[in-house]
Amino acid sequence: MSPIQKSIHQAKLRMRFNFFLKSLFRSGLVIAGILIVPAVAIRLLDLQWNPFLLLWGLALAIPYALLRLYLANINDNTASLEVDERFHLFERISSAWALRSQHNPMVHLLQEDADHTAGHIKISERFPIELPKRSPAILVPLLVFAAVSLWLPPLPKSEAKLTEKKEQKEDLIEKEKAEEVAKILKKEEPKVGEKEDIRPATGIAELRQPLSDLAQKLEKQKMTQKEALSELSN
Repeated sequence: MSPIQKSIHQAKLRMRFNFFLKSLFRSGLVIAGILIVPAVAIRLLDLQWNPFLLLWGLALAIPYALLRLYLANINDNTASLEVDERFHLFERISSAWALRSQHNPMVHLLQEDADHTAGHIKISERFPIELPKRSPAILVPLLVFAAVSLWLPPLPKSEAKLTEKKEQKEDLIEKEKAEEVAKILKKEEPKVGEKEDIRPATGIAELRQPLSDLAQKLEKQKMTQKEALSELSN
């Protein structure tokens, strides 16, 4: 690889990488700002979602930055012009590169001069790899997002919704208790027949049938635990 080719290649890679970083920062800044909106909705509506999972949306900045890099089309010609501009070489590199396929004495002299010049410049000095100057700005929407996700209180719920939620919870507890009583009655039912001293043989069947009916009512939620215990005591 000739000095001119090496210089152009290095400049092109550094230009592409810096452009990618710049696009990545800008897209990340926009996405971070947008993510604040659903985070606010999740907190205000008290939805059962973790708002921090939204941060995966920042990954969209990578394909967007790659797409912008592809559309920018930073090629060897672009890099050669940029080398001339940044090193003030008066189009020596770009001219030699554009005429590289021609073969005549003048072009040969131009290429020799360009190679000599390219061999004495250090691309990294004028093409440094650096973060965008405003890169710390992305911390602002991220801090706002974190504050919203952690400390924004939900909207106060109406009294009707609170009452409905309380009733649902009580119904669930009542159902669980009823199921427990039904299981106990089923376990105790066979034991009635074993205890001959409770009633004569003719009364065992009479006692067993009400217990069975009571257990079935509890299972089908036709009777509450309180009603079942009251009937059992009678």
